[in-house]
Amino acid sequence: MLWNAAGQALAHDQHLSVFTLDDGAGAADGGRTLLESYVDLGHEAAKLRKSPDPGQVRVVDYPVDPEDHRIPRVLAGTRPVAVLDDKIVRVYFVSSEKEHHLTEARLEQPDGKWQVHDLGGQPARGTPTAAIMDGTVNIFTAGQDNHLQRTYLDPESGGWDHQDLHDARDLLAPKQSPAALVAESTSPVAVVTGDVLRVYTIANDNRLQEAWLRSKEKWNTCTPADTPQSAMTPTAVVHDGVTSVLTVNRGDGHLSETRLTPPQASANGTTDARWSVRDLTKDFKVPTPRSAPAALVHGGTTSLFLVDRNGLLTETKATGDGWAPQDSLATAGAQRVAEGSEPAVVDHDGVTRVYTVRRSDGKLQETALRNGAWSTAVVESG
Repeated sequence: MLWNAAGQALAHDQHLSVFTLDDGAGAADGGRTLLESYVDLGHEAAKLRKSPDPGQVRVVDYPVDPEDHRIPRVLAGTRPVAVLDDKIVRVYFVSSEKEHHLTEARLEQPDGKWQVHDLGGQPARGTPTAAIMDGTVNIFTAGQDNHLQRTYLDPESGGWDHQDLHDARDLLAPKQSPAALVAESTSPVAVVTGDVLRVYTIANDNRLQEAWLRSKEKWNTCTPADTPQSAMTPTAVVHDGVTSVLTVNRGDGHLSETRLTPPQASANGTTDARWSVRDLTKDFKVPTPRSAPAALVHGGTTSLFLVDRNGLLTETKATGDGWAPQDSLATAGAQRVAEGSEPAVVDHDGVTRVYTVRRSDGKLQETALRNGAWSTAVVESG
């Protein structure tokens, strides 16, 4: 089974949604309004059969605003993250209101209406991450005290519960250390591999840390050896049985991969899962990134979409045990990406889509791979 870390885009019930934020103009607390760019994939498919320009996509760009609840603004400097739970679209973000609580905006399909819930817990900072394992929705945040916090939907009670992975030693397996404090200005990222939930953070010593939970067991923690120090939020992706954690080196800015390979059978028995580290910029000529890339498994391929230091969107593909930078996006028409904007990626029905914000005018652009060719179009409102 293949899993990407949750992001800002998802496909659901013949629709595609990209969750972004406005510029926060006029907001006293600096918070941003949550926006949804919405594509009717059925309508788009019908149009694409007639249109000579398959890159054009029209969407409705509007604030997510339920009828009976006000969705609070999103804390400045953070982003929303979305997951599909059966037919429920769940969007998580940190509120800009004084409590800075984790908040859920939920849309039940089909033809549902948005609902909003303050999930409580400790004040949070940074962008949340979300993953679903064994039917349980898990959200991880860094608290304002830099503790790694888990908020999860209890399948038995139907209510939300909270865990502090830094303080609660009763949550840990024997001889395990608590999760280290999360480095300032970084956030966790989570992926699921079979029956294991893995959460990656940059600790306060700028080292990569993993906290992992096997179904119906207790938490374990580890610090992979030799991963260069980093001061940016990592990315993680599971592909071909390997868990790849991507970090940006604190010193030279190179992109590093910390790989967890599964146990291997040999003539001498089964070897344990093991970690290895390599410098993708040095070893495979991957561009020096502005921030950690967005990773996507699509059509049997694993791609890293990153914005380089010149603001250009690039793609690097996994090739066997290595990585290969691609030049296919150089002619796709994507404009330079705005500072602070990171790619949002989604794959649906054979179409790979990468969303970024243009530096020139702040508009959302879609760079899409259809029928083997990349093209870019502005996401139009209306």
